[in-house]
Amino acid sequence: MFCPNRPADAIIVNAGVTHLSLVWLDALAVDGGCLLVPLTNVECWGCFVMITRLSSTSDRYRARFAGRVGVIPCAGGRDLAAGRSELGMLSSDCNGSV
Repeated sequence: MFCPNRPADAIIVNAGVTHLSLVWLDALAVDGGCLLVPLTNVECWGCFVMITRLSSTSDRYRARFAGRVGVIPCAGGRDLAAGRSELGMLSSDCNGSV
């Protein structure tokens, strides 16, 4: 059950973003809260990334590749310059050469 005043055990983003929202990271429960997010380029192709909050000292996270993705863009989660710079990175890192 969602409780807006409590840390989240898991957050799943269902639209492609070029950058992470600090709100999502801050909302994760310490010692294991997980964020699954599709990081995508200007063409909306990219990688699902699983980010896990590590410790109660607040700003420590682990990120790992969780799969390739092509997805609709996220309103408010797109930065054209960031998407362009990710275009080359994502095409080489997420197309089977991880």
